[in-house]
Amino acid sequence: MRTVKIEHITPLTAERWLKNNNKRNRPISDDRVLSYSTDMDNGDWHETNASIGFDTDKDLVDGQHTLSAISLSGKSQDLIIVRGLHLKAMDSIDIGKSRTSSDVLGIHGETETTRLAAMLGFLKGHYEEKGNPAHTRIRPNQIMTVLTEFPNAPDKMKEVSRSPFGVQRFMDGYYYVFSEINEKESREFFQKVVKGIGVEENDPAYVLINRLRRNRESNTHKLAPIILAAYIVKAWNSTRCGKKLRSLHFREGEKFPTAL
Repeated sequence: MRTVKIEHITPLTAERWLKNNNKRNRPISDDRVLSYSTDMDNGDWHETNASIGFDTDKDLVDGQHTLSAISLSGKSQDLIIVRGLHLKAMDSIDIGKSRTSSDVLGIHGETETTRLAAMLGFLKGHYEEKGNPAHTRIRPNQIMTVLTEFPNAPDKMKEVSRSPFGVQRFMDGYYYVFSEINEKESREFFQKVVKGIGVEENDPAYVLINRLRRNRESNTHKLAPIILAAYIVKAWNSTRCGKKLRSLHFREGEKFPTAL
C-alpha cells in the first residue's frame, strides 16, 4: 500500500535510513550533498514537491543526497515521505535531472556501465536498422528491458579488450554481432584488431588497424562513425572469405555492408 505524508526528519533518522535502507543507489555526489547542506545551514532550504521514496521492500529509492545533507548539516527538515513504491521505481527516478542509463545499470549490479550502455545502444540500433550502425539512445527507464534482449552483452563486452583506436562501442557491438555468426572467428578477428595478435601485412585486420590508427591520430580529418563501422564490417567479411586487402574504402552512396 502506498502512503504519502510529510514527516519531520532528524539527522538521526536520516543517518538510520542511509545505513539500513540505502542498498541500491548510485554513488553519492559529495558536491551535491555539500550544496544541499550549505542551503540548510543558511536557512535557504525550503520544502518542495521533491520527496524521499521507499519501495515495497523498504529500500530507499530516492532522496539519498537530501538525507546525507541533513546528516551533514545537523538540521532537521520537514520532507514528503512516499512509501510503497514499485520495486522498479528507481529505474525511472531522476531521469529529468541526472540519472542516466549507466546509473541504472550500476544500480542493478552491472560493471563498466557507460561502456555497456553504449554497446546496448549500438546493438539496439544495429538490429532495428537491419545492419546499419545507427546508435539508439536508450532512456534510463528502458535500459534494463534492452539488456534482457541482449542478456549476453555484459559477458561479451568483457571478452573484448579496450580499443587503442577509440570506437569502443563498435568493437564491443560488432564482437557480439560477429560472434552470433561464428564465435571462434570473431574472437580471433578482434584479438588481431585490438591486440595485434597474429597480424600479417595485407591481412584485412592489419589494413583496418592502420586505418583506425590514422583516424585516431588525425586532428583535422576524422572519419564519420558510419565509415569506421563499414571498415570494420568489410575487414571482417574479407577475413571470412580469405581475401587479402591493400586498402579499405566506403564511398558516398554505397550500401552499408552486411556482415557475412
